[in-house]
Amino acid sequence: MVPQNKHVVTSFIQSQEKLLLLQRSCEVGTDQRKWATVCGYLTGDDVPVPRALSEIREQTGLTSEQVTLIRSGELLRTYDGENDVVRVVHPLLFETHNPIIHRDWKHDGFTWINPNALCKYDTVPKLRESFERVRWDLQNAPEALSSVIDQVDAVRRDHTHGASYLGSRAVQIVGDAARLSDATNSDDLFRDLLIVILRLQQAQPSMATLRNLLGRLLYRVDSKRAEPVSAEQLRQFIGVTVDAELSTVKQTLNGVSKNCLALLGKRCKILTHSYSSTVRQVLELAFANGKQLEVYATQSLPGSEGERLVNDLISKGIRATLIPDPKELHEFPRVDLVLVGADSVMTDGSVVNKIGTRDISALSYSRSIPFYVVCETAKFSTIHFLGQPISLQGIPFDLTPCQFVTRIVSEMGELEPHDVERQIKSTLRELYT
Repeated sequence: MVPQNKHVVTSFIQSQEKLLLLQRSCEVGTDQRKWATVCGYLTGDDVPVPRALSEIREQTGLTSEQVTLIRSGELLRTYDGENDVVRVVHPLLFETHNPIIHRDWKHDGFTWINPNALCKYDTVPKLRESFERVRWDLQNAPEALSSVIDQVDAVRRDHTHGASYLGSRAVQIVGDAARLSDATNSDDLFRDLLIVILRLQQAQPSMATLRNLLGRLLYRVDSKRAEPVSAEQLRQFIGVTVDAELSTVKQTLNGVSKNCLALLGKRCKILTHSYSSTVRQVLELAFANGKQLEVYATQSLPGSEGERLVNDLISKGIRATLIPDPKELHEFPRVDLVLVGADSVMTDGSVVNKIGTRDISALSYSRSIPFYVVCETAKFSTIHFLGQPISLQGIPFDLTPCQFVTRIVSEMGELEPHDVERQIKSTLRELYT
């Protein structure tokens, strides 16, 4: 179940290159004595900027005439596991030429700091991440990254490769960004990575893999940056981390494949849909282990990815037949089970995959044929859990309900659809959202 969303407007105020921090008092209900900035919940028809100006006046004494809005930042969604609440942060950056603050009862003190020192303070959760969404202009990439942005655009246009491939490709692009960035300090290098990663995550919004792999990578880079390190040291760390992440992706896929072997009998007839590199790897491993396979691959319109899969399987010596996409029971081939990949798995265990997957799952359910989804846990959609709407309009994907899914086979073994939410919560602990 997706937790309740609470929208928060978080206003950062700077003056003469210093950032205002407010220390929460012992009288507030949460995060006592922690450092924060001006914030307030959005309710009803509240609009972020007017609400922010009202909170700024109440909490600091600064009027709307004394502050100037510099920019609105990228939304940040963060999960509060203790209260089972997702906070949707709307970060805003203001400038003032009047550093005289009249704090309210919610705060015991205030200070003006160098923004680079924010990591040294005991702050409310995700304050630094919120600031980084508005501190820099993330809409305009430096000229040094122009070729990297071209690669990001190529990922956006790629409707041939699956989520696993594009996830690895996105990680490689981040490595290129670190090498090509002309940043001379670690903060600016991190900014360049953030620009590229945010664009990559938005390039294929239906593919959870991109968001999760890149979020995990950015989390590790951000943790290293807190040491602190020079730009060159951070650049080297990014290179090592990218290589390690790509190695982990390969190991994970191998784990998924091995966990699938037990599903396949010595002789097994299998139906698959679209082109999943994970499913292909499962079938190749099973064949190498002596399984006698008979694979039926749907044509998978539009795109006809099934033709490519059949050719690849035949080239490996696996018996494979291309069939039309089944729409009725009488068109459904006699098989022992169905294996499909996934672009994303939603919080409730429902599955986003190539259009036609839902019809096949319904037909297999009506025939009591096991329907297995084969994928890494990196495809479990953290952003769906965090409440961001996912639209399938205009893209050739559909949503398979969780009740049609027999099991999800991952690197962790066989999972029930209801296990997905627990795994997502675990993933979020090491994700830069």
